[in-house]
Amino acid sequence: MTLIQITAATILALTTNAGINGKYVYNTECDSNNVVTNQTVYKTDNSGRYLTNKLKYNFTYDDQKRLTSKETFRWNAEEGKWTNESMMSYTYGAEGYSVELVYWNKDANQYSDIRQKCEYTLVDTNIMEVAIYKWNTTTNSFEQASRDAIYAPISNSMMATLR
Repeated sequence: MTLIQITAATILALTTNAGINGKYVYNTECDSNNVVTNQTVYKTDNSGRYLTNKLKYNFTYDDQKRLTSKETFRWNAEEGKWTNESMMSYTYGAEGYSVELVYWNKDANQYSDIRQKCEYTLVDTNIMEVAIYKWNTTTNSFEQASRDAIYAPISNSMMATLR
């Protein structure tokens, strides 16, 4: 393989796996089934020539290829390593699914700092109810923050707030 072929293959790999969006560059890794398993976000310097680590995401799926978790890591430049930040856990049911956001608790060394939960429920054809709950540290329970109905016909979309 010549130097030109290697360079062309490298450029193709970089443009396929990394997208440039302003000051950030994304490198997405997929498994053999073309399912995203990891994504690393890099920040460019002012010259746009150098990259530094910013965020890293790890994705897991169930046997039906549905997303079950999205784990976020933040780069710690002082320690030179990725540190746990948060995890979104997805739970699926017959009528919809829920997403729970939990932050890393350094003292407990685990994901235990619950912040928010969203429930998506299919109400009717093309209508989904979205309920957002925030964690109340005083009562140690979720409290509903909002509840919306999303209508998505084939040609356009509309959103209404339920009170």
